[in-house]
Amino acid sequence: MKSMNKSKVMGCLALLSFVILAALWVYSNHSPSGNKNKYVREYVIGAQGIKGSVDITQWGDDPAYHIGADRKGYAVFKDLERAFARMKIDYAAGIEAIRKEFELRPLSMENYQQYGTYGWQLTETEDADTVAQSQLVTAFMDIFENSYVD
Repeated sequence: MKSMNKSKVMGCLALLSFVILAALWVYSNHSPSGNKNKYVREYVIGAQGIKGSVDITQWGDDPAYHIGADRKGYAVFKDLERAFARMKIDYAAGIEAIRKEFELRPLSMENYQQYGTYGWQLTETEDADTVAQSQLVTAFMDIFENSYVD
């Protein structure tokens, strides 16, 4: 009987350990502090090693949206957490329209890719500002995801 209880306890401990390790892995791969590709230099179109031609001025002068380049030359937000938080405020109407039309969970680090995919596909609103915001959400996510893609 003691042997059976001991094996149940060991099984539960093993399962708990697995769950904790899985949660840590998910957090490290999907949290702003776990981003792989951080800002290391200025993003200047045409400069040696810079990839693409991202319009770094499309979000205005707000420092939260300042864009630099990662070690591979791709555009990334200089302060990823600040940019994400600011975008959720500035483009709240577009985000909400995307969420409603495509029946998504509220925007988070776990589902940002869905908002990037659907932002330019908005069809259920005719409000030009909301449509423009949803399209900027897609543009934002194109840069945002560069911090996570190898």
